[in-house]
Amino acid sequence: EMASSRRLHAWRDAPTEAERRLMTLAMSSRLYLLAETGPTSFIIKQPSSNDSSDNNNNNNNSNSNNHTSGKYRVFIGSRQRCSCSKPSAKKASLCVHIFFVMLKVLRVSPDNPLAWQASLLDSEVDDILFSRYYRRSDGVQRNRNNTGGNSNGSNGNARSSRIRRVKRRPLEEEDVCPICQDDMVAKRHALIYCRVSCGKSVHAKCMQEWADHRQSTGQEITCPVYMLSISTAVVRVFLFFLSNCGI
Repeated sequence: EMASSRRLHAWRDAPTEAERRLMTLAMSSRLYLLAETGPTSFIIKQPSSNDSSDNNNNNNNSNSNNHTSGKYRVFIGSRQRCSCSKPSAKKASLCVHIFFVMLKVLRVSPDNPLAWQASLLDSEVDDILFSRYYRRSDGVQRNRNNTGGNSNGSNGNARSSRIRRVKRRPLEEEDVCPICQDDMVAKRHALIYCRVSCGKSVHAKCMQEWADHRQSTGQEITCPVYMLSISTAVVRVFLFFLSNCGI
């Protein structure tokens, strides 16, 4: 969804009370970022309310926002929109999925007025994306420092018949799961890590969601951080681990 040099919906100095509640839900609920189909286009999954492995706030999320479990497409730009509702040229409609992308994926502060705008300008989108790129670049540099400058697969080939063993990268305070965007330091959920690419950790349940989505769309299972293909042998070991741990 491309942004614009003019705002399609009027600027608002404060969110509505309903939007404040949705912002709170987006920050506290466990949703999954399954794909980015462009710099401003995202596929988000909302788990079912009876999924005991996710936090109880998702129950409130479904009831309060009238959304069922499933996958939704979120577009950020001149008209903030999500496939969970029909777009309207006259009425702004922000949902928990849009707030999830704005607040947790793009890391816009809840106090920043851009977080609750129904329409963003080109310059505003550029600023948000630049800030994200800067954070990612900083994270990549730190990872290179921790792994001796090599974050690629074995000899640059992630499909090597030899499975490259990468040491687990120590968790840092600011580390979040690349899929659900939640903190990992608290260790509320089981963690696994990428053994063939970057050594970064991810929630085991989130990786299962990521792998399921990639397989269901005919794509290779990749590291969710560096998007390198993971060898078939590693995938088999990973899926065996998940199925036998009941995650």
